[in-house]
Amino acid sequence: MNTLKIIALTSTALVVFATAPYVQAADTETAEQHAAMASELQQKAAIANKKAAAHEAMARTGGSPKAAPGVMANHCEKLVTQYRAEAAKYSAEAAEHAKQAGNVTLTREQHLALAQEFDAKVAAAKKKIAEHEAMSRVGSPKANQQAMENHCEQLITQYQAEADVYAAKAAEHRLAAK
Repeated sequence: MNTLKIIALTSTALVVFATAPYVQAADTETAEQHAAMASELQQKAAIANKKAAAHEAMARTGGSPKAAPGVMANHCEKLVTQYRAEAAKYSAEAAEHAKQAGNVTLTREQHLALAQEFDAKVAAAKKKIAEHEAMSRVGSPKANQQAMENHCEQLITQYQAEADVYAAKAAEHRLAAK
């Protein structure tokens, strides 16, 4: 075997040996570590939701008077969608860590109650979808029709995504209640 092959094999073995304890440690997180991670992720979800709400408000007011009409609102709406997606991702990850921490032990009745809550959220999201579909057709005297259609289309997509997530969570809780 030549010297370069020996050095390469030795280097590879050292990397594998040196990283092995860290890989194992990551796979054996304690309940406390999972609970801490769940809490941190819930905080991140709350922050993302606050940012989304702030940008929703900015989009309604038209944003900056220095920007061309509709440009700032479109920018804000894109950020709202992004922040809502982040919040949903953080919430899902937090729920998974909470499960791994052993914090989630619900009774059948609690699962059914949560399923009903998620069903109500699905209904609310679908109502918003219907409202924005109607608004898209009617338009607004303060905005041009194309801008209104784009705005409503983005919101419809967002509400449909929310409805899908809530429907899946409701189904999950119904299944767990059995």
